[in-house]
Amino acid sequence: MLTKNTDAPLILLVEDDLSHVIAIQRSFQLAPENYRLEIAGTLQEAGDLLSRHQPALVLTDYRLPDGNGSDLASLAHEAWPIILMTSKGSEQIAVQVMKAGIQDYVVKSAETFAHIPETVNHALKAWTLILARKQAEEALRDYARRLIEMEEELRRKLATELHDEIGRDLTVLGMNFSIISNALAQNVTKNVAARLDDSSRLIETISRTTRNIMSGLRPPVLDDYGLLSALRWHAELFSSRTGIAVSIQADEPFPRLKTEVETALFRIYQEALMNTAKHAHAKTVTISLHLDNSRLLFTVGDDGTGSAPTPPSMRRMPGWGMSIMRERAELIGGSFSVDSAPGQGTSVMVEIPMEGV
Repeated sequence: MLTKNTDAPLILLVEDDLSHVIAIQRSFQLAPENYRLEIAGTLQEAGDLLSRHQPALVLTDYRLPDGNGSDLASLAHEAWPIILMTSKGSEQIAVQVMKAGIQDYVVKSAETFAHIPETVNHALKAWTLILARKQAEEALRDYARRLIEMEEELRRKLATELHDEIGRDLTVLGMNFSIISNALAQNVTKNVAARLDDSSRLIETISRTTRNIMSGLRPPVLDDYGLLSALRWHAELFSSRTGIAVSIQADEPFPRLKTEVETALFRIYQEALMNTAKHAHAKTVTISLHLDNSRLLFTVGDDGTGSAPTPPSMRRMPGWGMSIMRERAELIGGSFSVDSAPGQGTSVMVEIPMEGV
């Protein structure tokens, strides 16, 4: 029934037909649940009420004197559910409802008006589940974001430790060994001399491996010179290791981006190249990096074997690498997509709105 108890859900009814208002009021009055009701006859009145109240749900007519009820979705910002009432249902209205982000719509009739409280009750329960799911998804995104931040911080600390401690000690060890070798050069047997030379080469190999590990953990070029320089550095390293040619097409000069954006795109690039090396049997990889007034577009494409489109039943179960790339892209406000077909290679694409870079 209708009540003034502030604990009851507040329903905003936007309807300019008085007979329909009376019918809906009557159905709420007969409902077993308690509701509060605010009534507006136009979009303007509805906007004024929304600025003063936080409704649990908006129940609105489709055609109003000053516009369409679906326009209220832009005011809602997904803060409350909306049920649209129409005099005549149509596929066009259904599509408009879905695009506008409206939860449900009903066709007006005496029977519909009689069951409006049930419809509202069902919508409120569904909205509670939607909010719970959104909160869970946001918590998961926060958790994933924190894990990625922790990973990058750990990479940075490990690289610093390797440089400041092990790298320094290896340098000193190499110098000491060189001094000792020179001092003993005239007084050792050939066997000992060979052992000294072998040990010197081993120290150099360990030093080189340590430098490679440091660069892999957190390449200094990314922090010092930015994304494009880091892409070129890694492309040369990748080509030398795999024999796969890498071509980079980018705007020149390319500006520095936010640290988190540069890091995310570089990690996506590394993961995409790793997938290419493991699975694609490609000869070349093309990197595209372009920035205009509205967006940044980043693409990593190969000329490998490609793959068939993923069946709908499997689209929610991507590989771990793909999941990580998608997560990294979405955490910086970007969209992630993959285009692949048998014999036509694979392209990984990230698009980020300009305000996010």
